[in-house]
Amino acid sequence: MENVVKKKAKHSLIFILLPFILIGFVLVGTALLVSLSGGGIGTDTSTNTTLSTGSSKGLSAKTLRFKDQIQAEMEKQNVPTSWLGVLLAHVEVETHGNAEKYPDIFQASESVKGANVTNALTTEQSIHYGVLAFKNQLASVKSITGHDPSPTNEGDVNITSVLYNAPAFGPWLKKNHGGQWSVEANNDFYKNVLPSYGAGSGDSNYWKKILQYYDPSTGQSVTASTVTVSGESESYFNTVIAEAKKYEGNPYVWGGSNPTTGFDCSGLVQWCFKKAGITLPRTSQQQWSDVTEISESQAKAGDLVFFEGTDNQGGMTHVGIYLGNGKMSNAEKSGVKVANLSAWQKLYKTHFGKIKGAN
Repeated sequence: MENVVKKKAKHSLIFILLPFILIGFVLVGTALLVSLSGGGIGTDTSTNTTLSTGSSKGLSAKTLRFKDQIQAEMEKQNVPTSWLGVLLAHVEVETHGNAEKYPDIFQASESVKGANVTNALTTEQSIHYGVLAFKNQLASVKSITGHDPSPTNEGDVNITSVLYNAPAFGPWLKKNHGGQWSVEANNDFYKNVLPSYGAGSGDSNYWKKILQYYDPSTGQSVTASTVTVSGESESYFNTVIAEAKKYEGNPYVWGGSNPTTGFDCSGLVQWCFKKAGITLPRTSQQQWSDVTEISESQAKAGDLVFFEGTDNQGGMTHVGIYLGNGKMSNAEKSGVKVANLSAWQKLYKTHFGKIKGAN
């Protein structure tokens, strides 16, 4: 492992209260509009959409070859195999499954306390102790949060990621944050607590690295093959969504188009698709003009979803990456996040678009 360590009322009363009720509805609706909307500005006039084979950022073949062996060890130790994808993600992040160079594929030697083995673990030993350490982490999550951990609960997954390197995070999170995961709590721990253990500042982004290879919303590994989300997904989906996940929790920046400046909605879409070898224009309206319109029933994970009228610019003023299951990844006013489409569809006219050249 890397070093150490979410009735009835009288008619008169009704007439008195009705104006206040109506005002309340207006205020709530206005607040929701403000919180959701977030368009992008245009600086790039490119209009060409080029579809090419992108380099997958999913689980490597070297990691996947240990899938059955890890699963067998999980069954042996009574660890729910529903967490297999998370363990495979750890192997990918730690060693990319390169057992020839790093036999200890889990980097599990530091979790071996008092065991009769050397730090130079064999791959078989690494799998045994890696699974054992993760089993203990799941027990810690239950103690910290008060519920059985779930591989489809992103907070639970993120807590296991921090515990993988810093066991002290558990008691601290329970005491100081009621056992609730948040990016703020993570960053606070790494900045102000972990150094006091004499282990340096550690990797505060380790949880993000795990999410590059594991999708809690579906409970599936983001593998080199296409992830199936709500039936089907585009071939480039893995690369695009793995890139988008890197920036979840980051603030929305109007006009932002890269990790240095931050992202607005169309900037995030353009950047993530570029990583998959697909060139998109800069603004949401330009991107809409450069895709093929499809119905929601035809949409696959990896297609784009557009919204009209989220601001006063007119046209398509917001865009997100469709994930299937009624969700999208997008940069909105509250930051880069996975959002439910239903909230947006109630407020704005919604359209779906397919990248030209995709099947």
